[in-house]
Amino acid sequence: MNRPPRKLWYFVCQCGAKFFAKENNLDCPRCGETLESTEQMEPPWTNRYLTIREAAQRLRASPRSIYGLCQRGLLVHFKLPGVGVRISEEAIEEFLKAYQRTGTGKPLRISGPRQKLRHLRV
Repeated sequence: MNRPPRKLWYFVCQCGAKFFAKENNLDCPRCGETLESTEQMEPPWTNRYLTIREAAQRLRASPRSIYGLCQRGLLVHFKLPGVGVRISEEAIEEFLKAYQRTGTGKPLRISGPRQKLRHLRV
């Protein structure tokens, strides 16, 4: 159930207030100055955090592998008391970009020629 991100108007007032709103023209709640915004962005509280199981499904890996990536520091995560480990979707995207490989068109070759096995007779 992925909803498209909802962007809101972002305001920064001279009094230091920063806030989001559905309309692009409104008064500052702190000082009353009339503001107009030209920038729309996704509010930070809409970030989706995945459980280990959800991250494993997203990466098509086992939950144990995800725990290992977190433990080795390869996947940014949060450990929340009483809740467990959570991973942001941005962390998943960064991980995938960091380990993305492009094909060279050449077959993968393991170092050196094949060794003849003496104990097997074919």
